[in-house]
Amino acid sequence: MPNDKNRKKHRRQYDRRNVFTLVGLCIALVLCVIAFTPLKSRIAQGLDIQGGLSVIMQASHADGSDVTDDDMDSALAIVQNRVNKLGASEATVQRQGSTSILVQIPGVADAETALSTIGSTGQLEFEVEP
Repeated sequence: MPNDKNRKKHRRQYDRRNVFTLVGLCIALVLCVIAFTPLKSRIAQGLDIQGGLSVIMQASHADGSDVTDDDMDSALAIVQNRVNKLGASEATVQRQGSTSILVQIPGVADAETALSTIGSTGQLEFEVEP
């Protein structure tokens, strides 16, 4: 008989541990669901999921001379400013190699307009006032 009492006691402790473990797992599951819902607004979607614009711009001089690091740095800054003016979040502008700039803009609605804005040639005009 004493052996049977010990078994019942251990069985109740085992059952109690299982219930606590189950409750803990349920709480963890609920917290995970709350933390990651809605997924679309919580997780940043890149070009592969969301779509958008990805272009590699190649730098060159009209006269055929070599492109310097200073030229590339100024071109990178100009392209970065143009991308920022588009208001795109999560956009990437980075230098690739010695004469290329990679531009990635996820979620762009009108890729043609964005591309023409980024790739347009800047112009500076002086006017003489009479």
